[in-house]
Amino acid sequence: MASSSTNSFPSSPFAHFATEKLTRGNEALWRATVLSAIRGAQMAAFLDLEQEVPSTHIEVTSSDGKTKSKAPNPEFGVWYARDQQVFSYLLTTLPREMAIQVATCHTAAELWNTVQGMLASHTRAQTVNVRIALANLQKGNLSVAEYVGKVRTLCDELMASGKKVDEEDIVSHILAGLDEEFDPVVSAMCSWVEPVGVPELYSQLLSFETRMNLRGGSS
Repeated sequence: MASSSTNSFPSSPFAHFATEKLTRGNEALWRATVLSAIRGAQMAAFLDLEQEVPSTHIEVTSSDGKTKSKAPNPEFGVWYARDQQVFSYLLTTLPREMAIQVATCHTAAELWNTVQGMLASHTRAQTVNVRIALANLQKGNLSVAEYVGKVRTLCDELMASGKKVDEEDIVSHILAGLDEEFDPVVSAMCSWVEPVGVPELYSQLLSFETRMNLRGGSS
């Protein structure tokens, strides 16, 4: 009977982790999921470009001490196997189109930092586009509910990209895109001593819109 051989390859610590695929808009969730898995496996060091990597070869001396030669470094083999486990795990969390772009990376750290660079570039472009959309947004024929909803959505996108947007910023964006017919509300809000919150402004705009609609219907 043939003796069973023991598998010399280490099992992956990520084999049973649920995978959160990177998609548009879930960068924060994806990053948190991936990092928690890697940190839980105590392999976060493999994401560091400055980590100390063992030499691929070591110098060995013959038994008689007369000659020296190069031999594969066992420590590098262990390091590389663990590095590729992280590399493989990261690849499984990426969409196919992005995985193709980073498939030529050699280490987990190279892959991780390349992806971070791609996300940062995408985030900057997205932030510029959202700021332009906010600057150009006008109420026009939209109802107050629709208009304020659009402003809130764009501000939420800015916050999701890591930009700070406070209550006064949202109020300013809402007021800036209102039509002339809402000037009485804008003037009233600007004359208040205390800062105006979004809920209060929204309530005032809805009330003003209702009054205008009633007057328009009775004319």
